[in-house]
Amino acid sequence: MKNQTVGYTETLNYKCLEDLQQTVSMGSMNPLNLSYCGKENCRPGWFFGPYARRNYLIHVVTSGKGIYRVSGQELPVSAGQAFMIYPGVETFYRADTITPWSYMWIGFNGFAAEETVERIGFDRNHLIIPIENTEKLSICMERIFDARQLTYVNELKRMAAFYDFLASMMEENRSEKEEKNYSDIIYVKMAVDTIMALYHTKIKISDIADKIGINRSYLTSIFKREMKMSPQAFLIHVRLERAAQLLRETDMLIGNVAFAVGYSDALSFSKAFKQKYQVSPSEYKASTPELTEVAERGGYSNPIL
Repeated sequence: MKNQTVGYTETLNYKCLEDLQQTVSMGSMNPLNLSYCGKENCRPGWFFGPYARRNYLIHVVTSGKGIYRVSGQELPVSAGQAFMIYPGVETFYRADTITPWSYMWIGFNGFAAEETVERIGFDRNHLIIPIENTEKLSICMERIFDARQLTYVNELKRMAAFYDFLASMMEENRSEKEEKNYSDIIYVKMAVDTIMALYHTKIKISDIADKIGINRSYLTSIFKREMKMSPQAFLIHVRLERAAQLLRETDMLIGNVAFAVGYSDALSFSKAFKQKYQVSPSEYKASTPELTEVAERGGYSNPIL
């Protein structure tokens, strides 16, 4: 099997770093993970789509204008605005033929992704927001590009710049929500902490609810509201992210990895792992991410993802 690759492309009008999700060594601990980012001065009429993304994706327009088409709407977007693309939603966007836009983009995932974009100011009915300080965001983006080499130190640098990018957007829009029910937040935090501590055991969601002192249905309800996923889905997420880390960084056999993250048999583990990562645990273990740098737009393609 060929090694997985992380691509970096740089031309006069285009920069893109992609497939970074393969390099995250602490994924199970991260509420957010950077997948790709880029900047482009688009040529007149350049378009992308229709296409449905697998990640949350934000575009920030720094100059010019274009259109964003989603859910039957055609929305104009211009300099000083950002538009949001949600995973699984088919979208299309095109640069203006007279004054084409320049923009930067950042794609990410993680169990806190939807909450984060909401705190920035987006929701599924408000896909465009104003952004004035695009220069600060551009600096964050360049910090990510500068840390493109695949080392642990650079991973931390990329994540720091990525979080700074999102925090800057959030701070500008002042959209952080007041918590309506603090006790619910505490219960959810307790559930998250319990899952992070006991994911490797045969813990059940009903056991977690019992530890916290509430019933399972109530825990599921408030967990979905705050985390945008069920506690069971979060448990699976943590187990598989930790498994990916063990496969990448240790010599453990796949059956032992399965047991170490709370699965009683390797078959059910392998099925769940492939559903999440689109490759089997053995294929994932055999691959090693490598940085591929190209000097032409479209010159990079990942042979696996």
